[in-house]
Amino acid sequence: MENELNNIVIDYLSDPDNTAKAAAVQQWLNADASHPALFQEIKQVWEAGRNLPEETFDRDAGWQQLSAQITPGKSTPVRAMRTRWWWAAAIALPVLAFAGYRYLHSTPPEWHDYIAKGNTTDSLRLPDGSDVFMKPGTMLSYRNRQLRMTQGEAFFKIAKDEQTRFSIAIPNGNIQVLGTSFNVKTTSSYSDVAVWDGKVSVQSNKGTSVTLTAGNLAIVNAATGAIEKPEGDYAWRCGWSNRDLAFSNQELTLIMQTVASFYHVTLHVPNEDRLKFKATVRFNNVPLSEALQVLSEILDLKVEKENDSTYYFQYRRI
Repeated sequence: MENELNNIVIDYLSDPDNTAKAAAVQQWLNADASHPALFQEIKQVWEAGRNLPEETFDRDAGWQQLSAQITPGKSTPVRAMRTRWWWAAAIALPVLAFAGYRYLHSTPPEWHDYIAKGNTTDSLRLPDGSDVFMKPGTMLSYRNRQLRMTQGEAFFKIAKDEQTRFSIAIPNGNIQVLGTSFNVKTTSSYSDVAVWDGKVSVQSNKGTSVTLTAGNLAIVNAATGAIEKPEGDYAWRCGWSNRDLAFSNQELTLIMQTVASFYHVTLHVPNEDRLKFKATVRFNNVPLSEALQVLSEILDLKVEKENDSTYYFQYRRI
């Protein structure tokens, strides 16, 4: 870690206009969920040092002058001595500050592992006040505003913090936000991110990135790091956790599948050609009976109940 700070971060801060150094530091930022916050803190220390008075301090010349001042038989001009040492201290301050910073961060906070429990949805409040709602079996690790997600699906409501970004490491990628709500699904082959509100930055470890707003979706290939941003409104992907299924110009096949999964029922339609049509509809915290009635009107079919978990849509009798 110390070599990385010296060779990559400090090297970049010394020459921020160098494209090669900028690319190297971007790759380092994407390599670990903790790196973005670490970079911001180092940058603050670095910029604090730049605000010190500008004066060149020649160490060899300064030592010669100091030796001359303490030669036996000569008086010591105390005022000049204090001035020179003040400039030396000013130059040493950034070095001392950075050394202190590295000492304080030599033992970072521990990561906490969590596996979602229950039959439907589990929830967790993070140390920064952010809330996570997870499907059973979701696996993640967290510390402060950093999180790693390796498996499962979770909806995040991130507490706003203008000073520190919230970051989530996913296979071959990274997600960064300040304060927003979004859904993340991670599998062995891909991860996808759907945004409910606010803005989310999705970055690949290959250096590419996309910015998402409400309704946008990004898919990160776990093997290659390639990012895909399909067109359409994917706000419905967040509905399983906030009980707000919002569909905008979506095929009825998708709407029916999502509603069935959300309410844990099986829905049967006599003619699947009807499911090829598109619709815009919203089920905001409504009971199953109301959702079925809305679907019945859209399909122009009547709904009949076989049991608590199975429903059939039938042609209306004239």
